[in-house]
Amino acid sequence: MYKTKYFNNKSLVALITKDFKIDYHGDHGISHWKRVYRNTQILAKHYNIESDVFELFALIHDSKRENEYHDPAHGLRASIFVEELLKKKIISLSKEESEKLIFACKNHTLYPLADDLIVQICFDSDRLDLGRVGMRINTDYLSTNYAKSLVEDGVYKPKKHLKLNHSNKTPDIPKIIIMRHAKVLIKNRKIYANELREVIKEYDITPIETNIKNHQELLEVANSCNYFVSSGLGRSVDTLALLGKEPDYINRLFAEVESPYTKLKIMKLPLFTWGFWFKLAWFMGFSGGSKSYRQSKIEAFEASKILIKFAREYGAIFLSGHGLKNRLIAKALKKQGWRETKKMGMDNLEYGVFEWRDFDLTTTDYSDKLPSTKTTRRAG
Repeated sequence: MYKTKYFNNKSLVALITKDFKIDYHGDHGISHWKRVYRNTQILAKHYNIESDVFELFALIHDSKRENEYHDPAHGLRASIFVEELLKKKIISLSKEESEKLIFACKNHTLYPLADDLIVQICFDSDRLDLGRVGMRINTDYLSTNYAKSLVEDGVYKPKKHLKLNHSNKTPDIPKIIIMRHAKVLIKNRKIYANELREVIKEYDITPIETNIKNHQELLEVANSCNYFVSSGLGRSVDTLALLGKEPDYINRLFAEVESPYTKLKIMKLPLFTWGFWFKLAWFMGFSGGSKSYRQSKIEAFEASKILIKFAREYGAIFLSGHGLKNRLIAKALKKQGWRETKKMGMDNLEYGVFEWRDFDLTTTDYSDKLPSTKTTRRAG
């Protein structure tokens, strides 16, 4: 974990988030801000440089977004907000650092590269998090050589130093641990059928239960892993935090399957009862405005290929995932030759273990097992 000054300033964070117009736990919300800050610290340590600009950039750069997609003016709005904070002395920086923070916020999606090292680190730290939206990173849009060295095949790998060296030691058996997130603290209240979609949005931002019965066992499991994967949803990221971990890779392919919905105001039933019946209908072919069962299986297969790739590189990896999507990923892994050495349950915090059944200690080239790569040109 990295020392924080501004993220722990409750009044500042409250001021920044008060008018936040999109999902606080979404693709451009608090989890993204924290990962950007982590990335700045990884890069800053390498270049032996310190600055308050890094943490403030991470906290503010996307805080004025008005949607999750096309919003070219959000950087300009963020820079104006920085000027207001400086003018009111809510934050204090030197003139030089103030100018760098304003420039970085204003131009982080407009300028492909930067000249100043502090601004370069800000830009690169944001762009290194493109994996959260399923995009590959184009190193042409990274300014620092060290940031470029942490990207392979369009994927950011902040733990590349952990990559197995097969020539110097006996490698770990590739292992994939898949666990469902902790319980979400939402009431099982009665709702009409047409209210389910909005309640699911509420579910996505509701906190998790922090009292874990088998905490020590799960800590030991997590500590045995070298790389951590998340869907990016709050309950997935927060579950890792309970285990003292943070995600190294985020992709919405690992998010829960979408639930179908209806506009019909049918009788009131408990939330979880409606959830059960709609998921049953989904298995039977009713998609109701969501991705179909077949589409979700395709997504799960793509997600499984990503996990396999990381397991080849890091040995034991850990996915903090979601119930049904975990099941589909597990099936995809087994179809590709992975053994389920610990059966995965469906309850919260239950986990399964998958190992490669034909692992050859003398083999280092698994390129035939890996997904094809395709680089997307886009700045963060």
